[in-house]
This record gives sequence, structure tokens and C-alpha cells, in this order.
Amino acid sequence: MNTAPRIQWLVPTDVGPTRVAAICCVVAVFALLLVAATWRLWTPQHVYPQIPLFALGNDVPEAVGWTALATALAGLLCVLAAASHAPRLRSCGLLAFAASTTLLFVLDQHRLQPWAYQFVVLAILLAALPGRTAVGWARLFTISIYAWSALSKFDVTFADVSGRMFLEQLLSFAGASTESWSLAVRRIAAWVFPCGELAVAVSLALPRLRGMGVLLAMAMHLTLLVILGPFGLGHQPGVLLWNGFSSFSCPCCFPTVPVRMAWNGCGNAFVSSLNHRFAPSRPLDAARPNPFVAAIVSIMIVGVIALPAVESLGYWDHWLSWGLYANRNEQVQVFVAPGAVAQLPPDLADYVVDSGGDWPQLRIDRWSLDSLGVPIYPQGRFQLGVAEAVATENGLDRQIRVVYRGIANRQTGQRNVRQLNGRFEIQREAEDHRLNMHPHISTGPHEGDAAARSFEKPFAEWR
Repeated sequence: MNTAPRIQWLVPTDVGPTRVAAICCVVAVFALLLVAATWRLWTPQHVYPQIPLFALGNDVPEAVGWTALATALAGLLCVLAAASHAPRLRSCGLLAFAASTTLLFVLDQHRLQPWAYQFVVLAILLAALPGRTAVGWARLFTISIYAWSALSKFDVTFADVSGRMFLEQLLSFAGASTESWSLAVRRIAAWVFPCGELAVAVSLALPRLRGMGVLLAMAMHLTLLVILGPFGLGHQPGVLLWNGFSSFSCPCCFPTVPVRMAWNGCGNAFVSSLNHRFAPSRPLDAARPNPFVAAIVSIMIVGVIALPAVESLGYWDHWLSWGLYANRNEQVQVFVAPGAVAQLPPDLADYVVDSGGDWPQLRIDRWSLDSLGVPIYPQGRFQLGVAEAVATENGLDRQIRVVYRGIANRQTGQRNVRQLNGRFEIQREAEDHRLNMHPHISTGPHEGDAAARSFEKPFAEWR
């Protein structure tokens, strides 16, 4: 039995130390850019509720969060300073970033943005495993992201919501529309997007089709940049930066003949310039990998790749299963009694809108986008925690109501719907969740918030 193809998957022969260093630098550069674009999220802010992942996080002082953020940023700078000239320093920087960011996840579930989760997994792989083995696992991880993301979209909720939105925006550039299309035709056309993602995953998995897979991936991300960019749907800078990272990382991890030619001209010069500018005069040799650590990390990445399979059963989170722009996740709608709107602070009352019913709706999703620059974490427990924070901080008892919509059926889009009346019922719901849903930090005024809002004004056109 020929085992060479299987070995080349985990120890690819087309990857050298310079390319591994470049992948580390690309991860570090885009991680720094994305943290900068969403900086408010990573601080112990007071403008949006923070919901720790575990109950113990409620007792952690703010200084721990600031220390973790500083350590994560320092680790990324070490990666850039080391490049390929100091692999030990580079590994230490990656591990510092991964450990500190994981702590930041624990302190607030909202920080489990899919790009941050991806960077932490890649950092662990690149720090703990030999370079070629790390890239081999990174390839499998990348393929799994495209595959799970595609599979999450093959349902009517995506076709009728995000898929139709993407399709309408793309056609609008040509002056066309789907208004005259039948529902069936519109859904089939919307499913072209996940079909493209699945084609990327399959092409990258097959060596003979890998060149086409890289080109498809780059074309897909460039198309998304057009649809989601300032001339399209106007999504947040973080979304655009993450698509930019994917456009860079795919050809880096999957070198093909055209990519190698471009790499020889640009990639080596990029890493060499980093070495010349930042690296210490005396190179540090890479430490010999620990077999026990390598085994633990390999088990971890297998779990990361496989766990999205149980997302529909409620055992793994929607974003950690790469349900990107898939609309079948749990949804929480928050309503406030008309007479209680005056109890809300002005910044929060701005997100109260007419719901068409007796009680107006508080748009906690829009609140997240405007105050933190990121979408709301798409898990029911987190959004219930936000509702509890609103009720607790503003003295709402029976004046708050929550409509909890479960995961949508793939074929019909139907959901199980429950209504929770008052703060007591919202808090009692926490007993049915394995992870914490109680808020940690108040949403009240905090010194420096006004200055921060002023700082964000130049970026308002992106939102």
C-alpha cells in the first residue's frame, strides 16, 4: 500500500521554512489589523454587556483583561520581529497570542468571532508542531472551514435571507433584480454561493485540482469583498479584512506553480525584509518538538475539524461550526414595555424600534454592530445574557419580554418559539444552558466612552 500521498498531506514537501515564516507573519499582520478594527470588543468596555464563557469569569477583575490584551498584542509583534530568523521567539509569540486570546474568549463570549477562533487554532499549530506538519494540518483545517461553511448554507433560511441579499446586491451592479423570479429559481440561484464554497473545498483537497481551488477561493473572496464592501452592503471593516486574509492565506498554504512563481519574486523578499529589519543578529534554532505536545495538538485539531458535525444537536456553537451568513441559528428578540422605554439611557433607547405589535423591539444586534463594530454572537445563551443585562441595569422587571426562536428546520425554516416574560424567567432560562449566560459588566455610563465614540466617528460610513 502506497502511503506517500497520505504522508504528504501532513508533511507536505512543497513547503519550506521561509514559507512557514511567511504564513506566521500573515497571521500576525491580519490579527493585528482585525484587533485594531474591532478594538473596543477586546477591552473591558462598558458600552455592551460582557457575558463570560464560564461563571468563574464573573469574578475576574478588569486588570486581567487588559493584561491578556497586552500580552496577545506583544506576542503578535514578536512573531513579526522573529520572522524566519528566530523560530523560538516566533513560537513563543504565537503561544502567547493563543493563550491570551483564549483567556479573552473566556472573559467574554462575544470575542469568539470566527476569525479570532481561526487565528488561535493556526497559532497553536504553527507554534507547537514542526513547520511542514503544521502547514499540513492548517491545510486540512482550511478545507474544513470551506466545507462546513458550505454545508451550513444548504437550507431555505439562507436562500431566503442572506443568499437572496447577496444575489440581489451582485445583480444590482448590472442593473438587474430577482423580483420577477419564482421562489424556486431564486433559491436555486442563492445556493450557487455555497456550491462555490464546496467546490473550493473539494478542489483544495485533490492535488490535481489544487491550482483551480486556489483560484476559485481567491475569486470567491474578491467577489465577497465587492458584495460586502463600501459600494455594496457596507459591512464592517473586520469582515473585509478577514476576506482579505483568506485571499492571502489560501495561496500561501496551497502553493501551485503560478503561486510559486509569484512567491519567488515577492514572498521571499517580504520575509527577508522582516529578517533584516527586526530579527536579532544571532539566529535562534527551532526547538525539537515534544512528541507528547504534538499528539495533544493533533487531537485538538481533529476535534476542531470534526465538532461542527454536532452543531445541529446543540453541542457546538454556530460560528465555531463555520455557520457564516447561515441564518438557521438561534435567535432572541427583546421587547420593552412602551412605558419603560424612558427608563433606558439615550444611547440604548436609540435602538428601540416599532415591532408592529404592542411592545417595541430593542435591536440588540444593531446595538452590537454600532457600539463594538462586530455582529452579535449568534447563540441563544449569549443573547439572553444581553437581555438579562438590559433588565438588571435598567431596573426592568415585568417590563421586558424575550421571544426565543430555536434552530430553524433546514427544509421548512420552521422554529420552536418560546416567550419569556420578565427578568425572572430570563434568569431562570440560564439553568438549561451548560455554559454561562449571566452578564459580567454593566452597560451603564463609563468614563472615556464619550471620547471613544468621538474616535469612532470617522469610521461610521463603514457600518
